[in-house]
Amino acid sequence: MSTGTDTIEARNELRTAPTDQFGIIFNGPNAPLEYKKLPMPQMQPDEILVKVLFTGVCHSDYHIWKGDWKKPAKRPLIGGHEGVGVVKAIGNKVSLLSGFQVGGHVAFEVLSK
Repeated sequence: MSTGTDTIEARNELRTAPTDQFGIIFNGPNAPLEYKKLPMPQMQPDEILVKVLFTGVCHSDYHIWKGDWKKPAKRPLIGGHEGVGVVKAIGNKVSLLSGFQVGGHVAFEVLSK
């Protein structure tokens, strides 16, 4: 059983969660794009961990970066909220009926809260 700190439930491929990830971020309009190592948030029991294989930068990412997006945007921003990947871990509160399986391929869209 998970302690909630660094282990993930036994039905998953991973024994310990990754501690960091990489992303391309920008801090403001027309700011340089930076490829950075970033801390990995702790996986929650109702989440699925996906190893991202491909992601794209959509028009909203581009316009936020250019500074002409109509709504205020959180910064720093990591672009590429739509992508595909492989399920690496499934939280213990994700229903087995959801259809997600470790090793399965998924497409996703991430929206900020």
